[in-house]
Amino acid sequence: MRKSKCCTPFGMKVKIRLLEQNMTNRDLARKIGMADSTVCDVIFGRNKRLETQRIIADALDMSVETEYEVHQERA
Repeated sequence: MRKSKCCTPFGMKVKIRLLEQNMTNRDLARKIGMADSTVCDVIFGRNKRLETQRIIADALDMSVETEYEVHQERA
């Protein structure tokens, strides 16, 4: 049996924005000039580079909450 993949919280936000904008992972990858696999890796947490997340967030007109920013808001 295949193990199901889990999105990161950021990945879930990306997937929702893609649905809202009627886009696929491939559409987003082409828009930002990255490989489809890079977008997928970010969504599922295999690529945690903040710069890559910011590029994706900018393309989808959304923000990136880093763990540091979330911790500061709760403190």
